[in-house]
Amino acid sequence: MPKQNSLLALAIATLGLCCAPPAAFAQLPLPVIAHGGAKVSIVADGLHDPRGMAFGPDGDLYVAEAGTTPGIYTPPPGPPIDPATQTHDRCYINWPLGPTNGGYTGRISKISRDGSVTTVADGLPSVANNTFVGGARMGVAAVTFMGTHLYAITPGGGCSHSHPRDPNALLRVFPDGLSIPIADLGAYLSSHPDSKNPADTDFEPDGTWYSLVSAWGAFYTMEPNHGVMVRVSRRGEITLVANLWEKVKQIDAEHDGDKPTRR
Repeated sequence: MPKQNSLLALAIATLGLCCAPPAAFAQLPLPVIAHGGAKVSIVADGLHDPRGMAFGPDGDLYVAEAGTTPGIYTPPPGPPIDPATQTHDRCYINWPLGPTNGGYTGRISKISRDGSVTTVADGLPSVANNTFVGGARMGVAAVTFMGTHLYAITPGGGCSHSHPRDPNALLRVFPDGLSIPIADLGAYLSSHPDSKNPADTDFEPDGTWYSLVSAWGAFYTMEPNHGVMVRVSRRGEITLVANLWEKVKQIDAEHDGDKPTRR
Protein backbone atom coordinates (compact mmCIF):
# COMPACT_ATOMS: atom_id res chain seq x y z
CA MET A 1 0.00 0.00 0.00
CA PRO A 2 1.44 3.44 -0.89
CA LYS A 3 2.58 5.58 2.04
CA GLN A 4 -0.12 8.20 1.50
CA ASN A 5 -2.88 5.59 1.53
CA SER A 6 -1.36 3.96 4.61
CA LEU A 7 -1.37 7.27 6.45
CA LEU A 8 -4.94 8.04 5.47
CA ALA A 9 -6.09 4.59 6.59
CA LEU A 10 -4.34 5.11 9.92
CA ALA A 11 -5.95 8.53 10.33
CA ILE A 12 -9.45 7.23 9.57
CA ALA A 13 -9.06 4.33 11.99
CA THR A 14 -7.80 6.64 14.73
CA LEU A 15 -10.53 9.22 14.15
CA GLY A 16 -13.22 6.58 14.12
CA LEU A 17 -12.06 5.11 17.42
CA CYS A 18 -11.68 8.31 19.39
CA CYS A 19 -14.75 10.06 18.05
CA ALA A 20 -17.28 7.22 18.10
CA PRO A 21 -20.67 8.16 19.59
CA PRO A 22 -21.42 7.07 23.19
CA ALA A 23 -23.88 4.47 21.90
CA ALA A 24 -21.03 2.71 20.10
CA PHE A 25 -19.05 2.39 23.32
CA ALA A 26 -22.14 1.18 25.18
CA GLN A 27 -22.13 -1.88 22.92
CA LEU A 28 -18.57 -2.85 23.87
CA PRO A 29 -18.22 -5.89 26.18
CA LEU A 30 -17.32 -4.14 29.43
CA PRO A 31 -15.71 -5.38 31.56
CA VAL A 32 -13.41 -7.36 29.28
CA ILE A 33 -14.03 -11.11 29.56
CA ALA A 34 -11.42 -13.70 28.66
CA HIS A 35 -12.72 -16.27 26.18
CA GLY A 36 -11.45 -19.55 24.85
CA GLY A 37 -9.26 -20.36 27.83
CA ALA A 38 -7.38 -17.06 27.71
CA LYS A 39 -5.98 -15.82 31.00
CA VAL A 40 -5.97 -12.14 31.98
CA SER A 41 -3.60 -10.90 34.65
CA ILE A 42 -2.53 -7.50 35.97
CA VAL A 43 1.02 -6.61 34.96
CA ALA A 44 1.20 -3.23 36.69
CA ASP A 45 -1.17 -0.86 38.47
CA GLY A 46 -1.15 2.60 40.02
CA LEU A 47 -1.25 4.35 36.63
CA HIS A 48 -3.10 7.68 36.40
CA ASP A 49 -5.57 7.55 33.49
CA PRO A 50 -3.19 5.70 31.12
CA ARG A 51 -3.38 6.53 27.43
CA GLY A 52 -0.97 5.58 24.62
CA MET A 53 1.86 3.07 25.05
CA ALA A 54 5.08 2.20 23.22
CA PHE A 55 7.87 -0.29 23.73
CA GLY A 56 11.27 1.34 24.09
CA PRO A 57 14.58 0.13 22.70
CA ASP A 58 15.30 -1.32 26.16
CA GLY A 59 12.27 -3.63 25.83
CA ASP A 60 10.33 -1.85 28.58
CA LEU A 61 6.83 -0.46 28.08
CA TYR A 62 6.41 3.33 28.23
CA VAL A 63 2.94 4.64 29.14
CA ALA A 64 1.44 8.11 28.71
CA GLU A 65 -0.81 9.21 31.58
CA ALA A 66 -3.47 11.91 31.65
CA GLY A 67 -2.93 12.59 35.34
CA THR A 68 -5.15 13.23 38.36
CA THR A 69 -6.19 16.86 37.91
CA PRO A 70 -9.80 17.24 39.14
CA GLY A 71 -12.50 18.91 37.10
CA ILE A 72 -14.73 21.76 38.27
CA TYR A 73 -18.46 21.11 38.60
CA THR A 74 -20.39 23.79 36.71
CA PRO A 75 -24.09 22.92 36.29
CA PRO A 76 -26.55 24.60 33.92
CA PRO A 77 -27.38 27.16 32.91
CA GLY A 78 -24.13 27.93 31.16
CA PRO A 79 -23.02 31.51 30.56
CA PRO A 80 -24.49 33.22 27.49
CA ILE A 81 -22.30 32.99 24.40
CA ASP A 82 -21.46 36.06 22.37
CA PRO A 83 -21.07 34.92 18.72
CA ALA A 84 -18.34 37.54 18.27
CA THR A 85 -16.14 35.64 20.75
CA GLN A 86 -16.34 32.32 18.88
CA THR A 87 -13.03 32.83 17.13
CA HIS A 88 -10.66 30.14 15.92
CA ASP A 89 -7.95 31.18 18.40
CA ARG A 90 -9.99 31.99 21.50
CA CYS A 91 -8.62 31.09 24.91
CA TYR A 92 -11.45 29.09 26.47
CA ILE A 93 -13.81 26.17 25.88
CA ASN A 94 -17.56 26.66 25.85
CA TRP A 95 -19.81 25.26 28.55
CA PRO A 96 -20.68 22.39 29.11
CA LEU A 97 -17.18 21.01 28.36
CA GLY A 98 -15.71 24.07 30.05
CA PRO A 99 -14.69 25.64 32.25
CA THR A 100 -11.45 23.69 32.40
CA ASN A 101 -9.18 23.24 35.39
CA GLY A 102 -5.45 23.06 34.70
CA GLY A 103 -2.79 21.23 36.66
CA TYR A 104 0.60 19.58 36.31
CA THR A 105 -0.14 15.91 36.88
CA GLY A 106 0.62 14.56 33.39
CA ARG A 107 3.15 11.76 33.56
CA ILE A 108 5.12 9.15 31.62
CA SER A 109 5.84 5.85 33.34
CA LYS A 110 7.98 2.86 32.42
CA ILE A 111 6.92 -0.71 33.13
CA SER A 112 9.71 -3.26 33.23
CA ARG A 113 9.45 -6.95 32.44
CA ASP A 114 8.90 -7.81 36.10
CA GLY A 115 5.99 -5.33 36.36
CA SER A 116 7.81 -2.66 38.35
CA VAL A 117 6.76 0.89 37.51
CA THR A 118 9.12 3.87 37.47
CA THR A 119 8.44 7.48 36.59
CA VAL A 120 10.22 8.73 33.48
CA ALA A 121 8.81 12.29 33.51
CA ASP A 122 6.13 14.02 35.55
CA GLY A 123 4.76 17.46 36.30
CA LEU A 124 3.59 17.81 32.70
CA PRO A 125 0.60 20.03 31.83
CA SER A 126 -2.78 18.42 32.50
CA VAL A 127 -6.40 19.49 32.41
CA ALA A 128 -9.87 18.29 33.36
CA ASN A 129 -13.17 19.34 31.80
CA ASN A 130 -16.36 20.30 33.59
CA THR A 131 -17.41 17.36 35.78
CA PHE A 132 -21.03 18.07 34.81
CA VAL A 133 -20.23 16.18 31.59
CA GLY A 134 -17.77 13.71 33.07
CA GLY A 135 -14.66 15.76 33.78
CA ALA A 136 -12.53 14.02 31.13
CA ARG A 137 -8.80 14.42 31.74
CA MET A 138 -5.94 15.09 29.37
CA GLY A 139 -2.25 15.20 30.18
CA VAL A 140 0.17 13.11 28.16
CA ALA A 141 -1.73 11.32 25.38
CA ALA A 142 0.86 9.25 23.54
CA VAL A 143 4.52 8.33 23.42
CA THR A 144 6.82 7.02 20.71
CA PHE A 145 10.49 6.48 20.00
CA MET A 146 12.67 7.65 17.17
CA GLY A 147 15.78 5.57 17.53
CA THR A 148 16.62 5.67 21.23
CA HIS A 149 14.95 9.04 21.83
CA LEU A 150 11.58 9.30 23.59
CA TYR A 151 8.89 11.73 22.39
CA ALA A 152 5.40 12.55 23.68
CA ILE A 153 2.39 14.75 22.95
CA THR A 154 0.69 16.79 25.67
CA PRO A 155 -2.94 17.74 24.87
CA GLY A 156 -3.34 18.88 28.49
CA GLY A 157 -1.59 22.15 27.65
CA GLY A 158 -2.71 25.31 25.91
CA CYS A 159 -4.42 28.54 26.84
CA SER A 160 -7.93 27.09 26.51
CA HIS A 161 -6.87 24.35 28.94
CA SER A 162 -5.80 26.87 31.59
CA HIS A 163 -2.13 26.77 30.51
CA PRO A 164 -1.28 30.01 28.68
CA ARG A 165 2.47 29.38 29.07
CA ASP A 166 2.51 25.65 28.33
CA PRO A 167 1.25 24.88 24.83
CA ASN A 168 -0.05 21.62 23.47
CA ALA A 169 3.20 20.29 22.11
CA LEU A 170 5.32 17.49 20.75
CA LEU A 171 8.00 17.00 23.41
CA ARG A 172 11.44 15.45 23.38
CA VAL A 173 11.81 13.67 26.72
CA PHE A 174 15.29 13.04 28.12
CA PRO A 175 16.36 10.19 30.44
CA ASP A 176 16.57 12.56 33.44
CA GLY A 177 12.90 13.56 32.99
CA LEU A 178 13.63 16.92 31.40
CA SER A 179 11.43 17.68 28.37
CA ILE A 180 11.61 20.35 25.69
CA PRO A 181 8.96 21.29 23.12
CA ILE A 182 9.76 20.39 19.52
CA ALA A 183 6.54 21.72 17.95
CA ASP A 184 3.66 23.89 19.20
CA LEU A 185 0.60 21.93 18.07
CA GLY A 186 -1.91 24.40 19.52
CA ALA A 187 -0.34 27.28 17.60
CA TYR A 188 -0.65 25.26 14.41
CA LEU A 189 -4.42 24.90 14.90
CA SER A 190 -4.93 28.57 15.69
CA SER A 191 -2.94 29.72 12.66
CA HIS A 192 -4.24 27.15 10.14
CA PRO A 193 -8.06 27.26 10.00
CA ASP A 194 -9.60 23.94 9.01
CA SER A 195 -13.08 22.57 8.37
CA LYS A 196 -14.06 22.54 12.06
CA ASN A 197 -16.55 25.32 12.80
CA PRO A 198 -15.26 27.40 15.74
CA ALA A 199 -18.88 28.11 16.72
CA ASP A 200 -19.46 24.41 17.43
CA THR A 201 -20.23 23.79 21.10
CA ASP A 202 -17.37 21.32 21.50
CA PHE A 203 -14.73 23.34 19.64
CA GLU A 204 -11.25 22.88 21.15
CA PRO A 205 -8.99 25.83 20.20
CA ASP A 206 -5.78 24.04 21.27
CA GLY A 207 -6.95 20.61 20.21
CA THR A 208 -7.21 17.22 21.86
CA TRP A 209 -4.17 15.59 20.25
CA TYR A 210 -4.62 11.86 20.46
CA SER A 211 -1.98 9.58 18.96
CA LEU A 212 1.66 9.66 17.92
CA VAL A 213 3.54 7.54 15.38
CA SER A 214 7.19 7.74 14.36
CA ALA A 215 7.64 6.72 10.73
CA TRP A 216 9.65 7.67 7.63
CA GLY A 217 11.92 10.01 9.56
CA ALA A 218 9.10 12.14 11.04
CA PHE A 219 6.18 12.09 13.48
CA TYR A 220 2.48 11.76 12.70
CA THR A 221 -0.25 12.77 15.11
CA MET A 222 -4.03 13.01 15.01
CA GLU A 223 -6.30 15.77 16.33
CA PRO A 224 -9.85 14.32 16.37
CA ASN A 225 -11.73 17.47 17.41
CA HIS A 226 -10.61 19.32 14.26
CA GLY A 227 -10.31 16.11 12.26
CA VAL A 228 -6.77 16.74 11.08
CA MET A 229 -3.72 14.55 10.82
CA VAL A 230 -0.34 16.27 10.64
CA ARG A 231 3.28 15.43 10.01
CA VAL A 232 5.92 16.92 12.31
CA SER A 233 9.53 16.93 11.19
CA ARG A 234 12.39 16.44 13.62
CA ARG A 235 12.92 20.21 13.44
CA GLY A 236 9.33 20.87 14.48
CA GLU A 237 7.91 21.83 11.07
CA ILE A 238 4.21 20.92 10.92
CA THR A 239 2.42 20.07 7.66
CA LEU A 240 -1.11 18.84 7.02
CA VAL A 241 -1.52 15.24 5.91
CA ALA A 242 -5.34 14.95 5.89
CA ASN A 243 -8.38 17.06 6.75
CA LEU A 244 -10.85 14.29 7.51
CA TRP A 245 -13.87 16.40 8.47
CA GLU A 246 -13.71 17.88 4.99
CA LYS A 247 -13.83 14.36 3.57
CA VAL A 248 -16.85 13.55 5.74
CA LYS A 249 -18.65 16.68 4.56
CA GLN A 250 -18.28 15.54 0.97
CA ILE A 251 -20.37 12.45 1.70
CA ASP A 252 -22.59 13.94 4.43
CA ALA A 253 -23.65 17.32 3.11
CA GLU A 254 -26.66 17.45 5.45
CA HIS A 255 -24.41 16.91 8.50
CA ASP A 256 -26.82 14.38 9.94
CA GLY A 257 -24.33 11.55 10.30
CA ASP A 258 -26.35 9.19 8.09
CA LYS A 259 -24.67 9.42 4.71
CA PRO A 260 -21.42 7.64 5.71
CA THR A 261 -23.44 4.49 6.50
CA ARG A 262 -25.99 4.68 3.67
CA ARG A 263 -25.75 3.12 0.26
